[in-house]
Amino acid sequence: MTDSAAGTLQLLPFRAVRYNPSVSDLAAVIAPPYDVIDEAEQQALEAKDPHNVVRLILPRDVHDAGDRYVHAAQTFDDWLDDATLIVDEAPALYVYQQSRAGIVVQHLLDRDQRIVAQAFELSN
Repeated sequence: MTDSAAGTLQLLPFRAVRYNPSVSDLAAVIAPPYDVIDEAEQQALEAKDPHNVVRLILPRDVHDAGDRYVHAAQTFDDWLDDATLIVDEAPALYVYQQSRAGIVVQHLLDRDQRIVAQAFELSN
């Protein structure tokens, strides 16, 4: 957000960090929110791919690496360095989708930060 009139939200484009499509199968590297992952699911996600995001969002204690969050930050930096993760060249706004109780909501924002399309659908 930027300085603006009180109560006015301004959205600004940003350069997203995303998985490099040539490096990872997206299905193998995504994970649910960290607060719903139990130990068994964490192990399963880690086994799926060495670059599963669970290694960043729910890092394990590493005896010789110090604080687990410092270790996760180093892992993030390593993945940027080896191009597992890439940073978009130009700032942009992004489409997002949420679903809950069988309803899917999508929003598309334009360069002027206006909602230019909304879609609602019932998922099967």
